[in-house]
Amino acid sequence: GNVNDASGVPLPGVNVVIKGTNTGTSTDFDGNFSIEATDTDVLIFTYVGFKDQEVALGDNTSFNVSLEEEASFLDEIIVTGYGTQTRREVTASIVRVGSETIERVAAGSSVDAIKGQVAGVDITASGSRPGQSPEVRIRGRRSISASNDPLYVVDGIPVTSSVDGGAIFDIAPQDIESMVILKDAAATAIYGSRGANGVIIITTKRGKQGEQTQVSYSGYFGTTEVVKVPDMMNGEQYKALRAEAYRKNANNQFSYDGIIETDLFVLFDGEQALVDNYKAGKDFDYLKAVLRKGSQQSHNLSARGGTEKTSYNASIGYFKEEGIVPGMDYERINARINLDHRINDMFKFGMSATLTQATNNWGSNAVMTEALRQLPLGRPYLDDGVTPRLNTWNDGIATNPLSEIVPGAYVDERLSTRVFLPTYLQVNFSPDLTFTTTFGPDLRFVRRGEFRGAATNDNRRGPADAETESRREQGFTLENLLNYTKEIGPGRLKVTLLQSIQEFTSETGKSEVLNLPYESQLWYNIGTAAVKGNLSSSLSEWQLQSYMGRVNYDINGKYLFQASLRGDGSSRLSEGNKWAYFPGVSVGWRINEESFMENAPFDELKLRLSYGEVGNTAISPYQTQGGLARTVYSWGGSSAFVID
Repeated sequence: GNVNDASGVPLPGVNVVIKGTNTGTSTDFDGNFSIEATDTDVLIFTYVGFKDQEVALGDNTSFNVSLEEEASFLDEIIVTGYGTQTRREVTASIVRVGSETIERVAAGSSVDAIKGQVAGVDITASGSRPGQSPEVRIRGRRSISASNDPLYVVDGIPVTSSVDGGAIFDIAPQDIESMVILKDAAATAIYGSRGANGVIIITTKRGKQGEQTQVSYSGYFGTTEVVKVPDMMNGEQYKALRAEAYRKNANNQFSYDGIIETDLFVLFDGEQALVDNYKAGKDFDYLKAVLRKGSQQSHNLSARGGTEKTSYNASIGYFKEEGIVPGMDYERINARINLDHRINDMFKFGMSATLTQATNNWGSNAVMTEALRQLPLGRPYLDDGVTPRLNTWNDGIATNPLSEIVPGAYVDERLSTRVFLPTYLQVNFSPDLTFTTTFGPDLRFVRRGEFRGAATNDNRRGPADAETESRREQGFTLENLLNYTKEIGPGRLKVTLLQSIQEFTSETGKSEVLNLPYESQLWYNIGTAAVKGNLSSSLSEWQLQSYMGRVNYDINGKYLFQASLRGDGSSRLSEGNKWAYFPGVSVGWRINEESFMENAPFDELKLRLSYGEVGNTAISPYQTQGGLARTVYSWGGSSAFVID
């Protein structure tokens, strides 16, 4: 016979068992099966995510069976890392967030979209700039000096690109099917030396075999603004503050109960411009002047579908966020295609290609700092009423925040291009035994150009300066995965074996110059600068080799057991300490399946116990080695350089 779902798509791996016996088989990759049975037998069809179905044979020798999807929350499929489980089978602390939850929130990053959705996962903004990656902490911090960021796994490939540099921001939320967070050590032990900070597994949307092509568009536009702005002093309030600060007693000493000073020239430290502005009733709110309404827009067009052997999901998206401070914005264009093709009953291959181009204008750090320290009676503009003064009153340190947001005065532009291309080949030796090899290159190119004009906080009328930095990040992952599933005794056995290698290279080059002949050139012609500044370059490399084994055993859906062991060898660690091993074990007892719980008022009651060991390999690749650095030294009254 043949087994398919309600839409007619064949279901491979469906268990077919003669009722009351241990005799059974499984459907092949086209949903076909064959079993020896008598006309009085009843066949039971079971498949994860579908309702069990019983079929009496009678005189039938061949028939088609259509299984109905199980709407139960407990049968939801969860990607647990190197495999899947139903929610009822999970014995570790794992949480799944679906696409419907992710797309409900207007956010440029999928991580921002799940903020406040998962217990034990703290997601906070690392800054107020558009495109700035959020800070994620799963069950708190674990390291003082090393990274506390979780490991991100996208379509089965651990991300190698720098997370704090925006690597997760490269993935559009509309392309994500689910995000699974592994929280406890038993769940993350399968990722060994990278599991200490938790693991976030991102699965992108794919097409389905036999599905008609569906074209969809989603988009939105909205505005952003500061919810609560600090209440800054006006001119009268500032004058009252100064008067209180200048109280003096009969001995001309400052005293809290002294006489209030009334001479404006004394109160404002002899600065006539402040006196004139106070008398004229002119004051200025610099904080209000540098803030504006921001905006956010997103557009995504996708097409998904499939034939009998091929399925696909393709999308193209555009996202832009204008910050609440002029000169700060983030723009991203992304394209993705996920493709799966079954060559024959034995071989299947697929790919998940992502191409992203992002532009992030970072803006000046001095805008908000200087806006909060300005005097309300200062003079923000020159006599033309348009050009900002660099100093609004007689102070050599504080500068006008408006001079930072003049177009072209301060520019910090960060461009990134990323190509992420996980590709897999799956070999089905039998319905019980599957081998999958996956190769995932991850390439990211970043160019940062920074220009600071003369009339900015950095240079304070000094010569303009510029710098340009290029960084190339190149990583790849090769994983070989063997999965074996078998009904043994009263339960089901699952065995997973993994061999993995991962490599990452980061190469940077940077040039800094001073005293540019004209400011409009920004960083595009630095060879014309009068002063050539620092030249620097760097190379960072690391490798990771891993082996992992995991065993799951499920006894009648009532007693659950999982054990895993992973070994990692990291090039970042010192000689003699490069290898470490990370065990994990968890058990579960579904109490509601016991006979004495038949009339219980709830659907699921599970007791879980778990133990695991994990590590943190997020240290500098050369931290365990002695390095050389150049320092300036005085030698016989002359300057010299020392390499130490």
